[in-house]
Amino acid sequence: MEKVAEAEKKPGGKPDKELTIEIISADEDGTFTFDRNTKINEVINTAVTKFGLDPKDAYDLTFPDRPKEPLEHERPLGSYHERDFIADVEALTIRVIFEAADRERFILVGEFDDYKEKPPFLEFEEPSTGVRGTPKAYPKGLKDGFFHGTGPCICAPFSRKAYKDVHKDWNFSDWMTSKVNNFDWSKHSKMSGMLFLIHTRLVHPAYYGGRMG
Repeated sequence: MEKVAEAEKKPGGKPDKELTIEIISADEDGTFTFDRNTKINEVINTAVTKFGLDPKDAYDLTFPDRPKEPLEHERPLGSYHERDFIADVEALTIRVIFEAADRERFILVGEFDDYKEKPPFLEFEEPSTGVRGTPKAYPKGLKDGFFHGTGPCICAPFSRKAYKDVHKDWNFSDWMTSKVNNFDWSKHSKMSGMLFLIHTRLVHPAYYGGRMG
């Protein structure tokens, strides 16, 4: 199994819950419809069974235009289609559009100057005005202070703004290996890990409570 095509919403189905994709293996192609929360490893297992492949072998899924970048097995399928992503490599900035559990859209802007020495500066932007850093721009968190009302900011070691507004006791020197709150933040020290964690908070009803302001 070598490639997975860009997913399209199932015609006449439930576009808010399902995705239809075409999977191309070395010997056979197939069209599959999955709940958008289905993990990539479950997608792979379903295709392996349908194609009659040896389940003992290891398989990955990739997009046709990125054959050397396997999709993360534990990520939901829908997470690869719910974000619009723009990166300016020279300016060291990103702009990501997330879609939350209630279909609300949140725009995250990140500045990665001095990356590794310092965590990136992450800020949400109001979709209608482009104003950044306001409660209206931020999601409202439930259960904990990951989306923190002070600032407001993303309260995590990988968010530079958190050091200014919430945790002046934190230090940049260990942000990539931090274990504050008994959590291994090193898994989220790269951009993909940061975006994945933010995304999971936005799509999980237990952690997401709509727009902050």
